[in-house]
Amino acid sequence: MGHIVSHRTSVQVSGNGLRMAAKFHPVELNEVDFRTLIQAELSAGREISALFLLHGFMEAFLRDWLFYSGVGKPADRSQHVEQKIDRLGCSTMIIIHRILGNLNDSLFLSISKINGYRNELAHNLINENLSNEEFRNRIQRMVNEGLQTCEDLHNGYRKAIEIKSREYPS
Repeated sequence: MGHIVSHRTSVQVSGNGLRMAAKFHPVELNEVDFRTLIQAELSAGREISALFLLHGFMEAFLRDWLFYSGVGKPADRSQHVEQKIDRLGCSTMIIIHRILGNLNDSLFLSISKINGYRNELAHNLINENLSNEEFRNRIQRMVNEGLQTCEDLHNGYRKAIEIKSREYPS
């Protein structure tokens, strides 16, 4: 079971799909107000947390979108299938979504850029001066640019859910 955690937020992958627990009030992932949660981290001066939260939401949208991709009914959400999907790295999911046609070139490149920056930062964080204003401003710019990318990704994800819901009503 994977999840994303911030001070106030947790996304969990379970047999019932992704659910968001924001301040202990569960909401569906496709309905979460990720922009407000990420902006709150930026406003509180937690740029690194905002970047990791942004990346976490993007990864969660990509992961869950796999279940709504392709033809036919939404994919099997058994524990076995979810465990296999949990093992996919973010860069692999980005490529899969590009191959499936879920991401256009621009969105593919934007998500890949954010993923690469987040990975570089995560692996080199020990070497950074976290109080350096230039460093913090660079992260803040990446997050602000990334919010539109996340919005575009979220819109595609929601559209896929809506299409499958119309094709296969519960």
